Amino acid sequence: MLTFYTTSSEGGNTRLRPSFTDNLELTCLHGGNLQAILFFSGTTDAIVKNYRVQADDAIFVTPENFATCYQTGVRLHATALSPAPWWSLNLALVGIYSHYSWHQNDGGARVKNSLFTPILGTTNRFALALTWSAELVANYQGRMVYGQAIVHPMLEVNLGLRKTILKGQGSVALFVKDLLNTKHENIDMPVNDGLARTRSDFKLRVLGISFSWYLKKGINTKEKTPKTGTDEMKRVNL
Repeated sequence: MLTFYTTSSEGGNTRLRPSFTDNLELTCLHGGNLQAILFFSGTTDAIVKNYRVQADDAIFVTPENFATCYQTGVRLHATALSPAPWWSLNLALVGIYSHYSWHQNDGGARVKNSLFTPILGTTNRFALALTWSAELVANYQGRMVYGQAIVHPMLEVNLGLRKTILKGQGSVALFVKDLLNTKHENIDMPVNDGLARTRSDFKLRVLGISFSWYLKKGINTKEKTPKTGTDEMKRVNL
């Protein structure tokens, strides 16, 4: 029979050991706008939240040292793409395999938890008219493991609309954060013969308006080091 636990408490751990991580990356650039990265990360004594059932059937959450953790995968970035004259597009695609292993109940049986996770991020800018523009940002993360836990997929969509005013000296923007109200963190934790489940609502759905006014136009200057597509890749790097 599958049991669902709904009560939990959280505490610290003074016996934690330091964790050490080795990172290895291989990067390939093409044309200043395309980037591919193969990566590997290995951690010993990884510090991760641990979930245990107490005598009163409540879940006690505390950080613990897991035996090993490694992650490997690929990151792909494409910046300054132009599917249409009025559309500018940046893309980031990540495929990551995460693997955790640890001994259950201080020296008990060895347990493993691993999963492949797709992550997609996109930034779209649209020139609607001479003084109007819009921006659409979407980020999606598939199912991911974190120690014992399995984090459900998450999606966030942000939308903005901007109007240039005062002969280009100012602008008014209307924006919506988490447009679809979908950024909720749902986590499952297998414990003993049961399942602990948590849900976090970040309450980040926001509607706002902003006004910008440039008091002085200033003098045009040239940058000593012109920006390239690589700079934009760093900005959207996941």
